Amino acid sequence: MTNVFEDVNKFGTACDQPASEANYKMYLGLIDEEFNELLDAVTIDDKVEQLDALVDILVVTMGAIPVSYTHLTL
Repeated sequence: MTNVFEDVNKFGTACDQPASEANYKMYLGLIDEEFNELLDAVTIDDKVEQLDALVDILVVTMGAIPVSYTHLTL
């Protein structure tokens, strides 16, 4: 079984998206965008678009997690 976080990190490296404050903000914007797409899909009862938005939210969130603990001050 593969480690999905390793896969997401490999993708980020391949796309030149290192952990940074700017990329963290990008991830947050993408999560917001996908959440709004999910709401739109729910409103029109489009199951395919709902699933697409949910998967996108998961993938983008997985990409944001390592960046968040590297660049957030709590």
